[in-house]
Amino acid sequence: MNRIRTTVSLMIGLLLCAAAASAAVSPNTDLIGLVADVGQTKDVAIDPSTGLAYVASVQFGLAVVNVSNPAVPVVIGAASPAFYGEHVAVSGGLATVISGPLGMQVVDVSNPAAPRTLGFMSGIFRAGSMAGQYAYLAATISGNPPTVSLDVVDLSTPASPTVVGSLNLGAVAVGGVKAVGSLVYVAAGTSGLKVIDA
Repeated sequence: MNRIRTTVSLMIGLLLCAAAASAAVSPNTDLIGLVADVGQTKDVAIDPSTGLAYVASVQFGLAVVNVSNPAVPVVIGAASPAFYGEHVAVSGGLATVISGPLGMQVVDVSNPAAPRTLGFMSGIFRAGSMAGQYAYLAATISGNPPTVSLDVVDLSTPASPTVVGSLNLGAVAVGGVKAVGSLVYVAAGTSGLKVIDA
């Protein structure tokens, strides 16, 4: 009986030590701010230099939120006209918002209080990123099986986005695209990480 008590005491002691160690290394995470009136959100891009968050949503397409005071985020603008948004990327005064099978919108965000939709590109897009005047979009190409193309889109004339290059990535499941300078990183599911010199 003493052996059982000793074993149980030892196990309880080990569990308490493990819990204490876990608490010691776990960061303190607290919800400090919330803004609910941006619709059903799908994605967010942050510009730390301006303290603005660009939020893609089902109802508005794109909303701009001032998060410079994280405890009191404030919606300051929304795209006009509204549209369906899934993924957002921002570079300078332009944003691209992917609407899945409904194409891509190009939005002027130079005045964050009054974002304006300037252009549109048809297609089925799954992810995207921006660097400078270019957008990098993962586009679905129908076929058996369907494949994915990384399209390079010139936005120097925002009202007329133009594909200036593309690379077929094969039958991959794209989870994300990130452009850094002239390199584009594509999270390609079971095909791993693809790095493209664009």
